[in-house]
Amino acid sequence: MMLRILGRTYDTPRYVITNPQPEDTTQPSITAIYVEICNESSSAEAKVISDQSGDRKLQFDLIVPEDVEQAISRKLAIPLQEVSSLVQYKVSNACSR
Repeated sequence: MMLRILGRTYDTPRYVITNPQPEDTTQPSITAIYVEICNESSSAEAKVISDQSGDRKLQFDLIVPEDVEQAISRKLAIPLQEVSSLVQYKVSNACSR
């Protein structure tokens, strides 16, 4: 019986289509967010540090920390709780721009 099963030929070949290299959809991991709030110009500048090369700089016309965090969350498409845990603030009267 086993020889009959193993000896069978199939007229229709069957193929399995796979994706051997899945697309890398992971975002770079953000390690820190430094925000400088400038009282003089009523603006904030955020520097986003990630595990990949090339840091991002974002500028906002906001000075309230909660508003800045929400804007960063929207811009980077990450949860607000993650932004809150990573952000560090520096408040200056005259900014170093």
